[in-house]
Amino acid sequence: MRKRKNPAQQKAWDELLLLINDPEWYLDKEKSKRHKQLMLIIETEEEVTTSEKNDRRYQLYLNARSGMEEDIVEMLKQEMPISEIRKKYRIDARVFAYVRRKHKLKRYRRLQMPTKIELEEAYKIGGWKKASRDFGASQGTIYQWMRKYGIERNYVVNEMED
Repeated sequence: MRKRKNPAQQKAWDELLLLINDPEWYLDKEKSKRHKQLMLIIETEEEVTTSEKNDRRYQLYLNARSGMEEDIVEMLKQEMPISEIRKKYRIDARVFAYVRRKHKLKRYRRLQMPTKIELEEAYKIGGWKKASRDFGASQGTIYQWMRKYGIERNYVVNEMED
């Protein structure tokens, strides 16, 4: 039997059990009419979207693991990347997205594009790896910025001795 969701449905169910306790309830027109009314109350389901169902599922998951939600919120507030959080908690990334929505945390950390001089300096000192670390961007992003600014890439050519 389905779980009753609200007090009205529970009350209707209790009344229905009393009504059908009489083996010949269906012969009485008033009892039959009341039976139909009670069934409509019991079977009425509120429409729940898929995302609401998933959110309920994620919340049940987090409720079963005390302290996890608070820990994830702290990490998200510190702007820790999801990949780092997943090293600690091997769970679906959608749970992190749910926590972020629930606590109204920022979705992404927007990259600030460095100036041409800053980018050029970081790249010349330590290459794309240093620039990538300094600005919190991927290698591809660093190369895009360099192209945009017209900064030449340093190609290392290995010269073999004869």
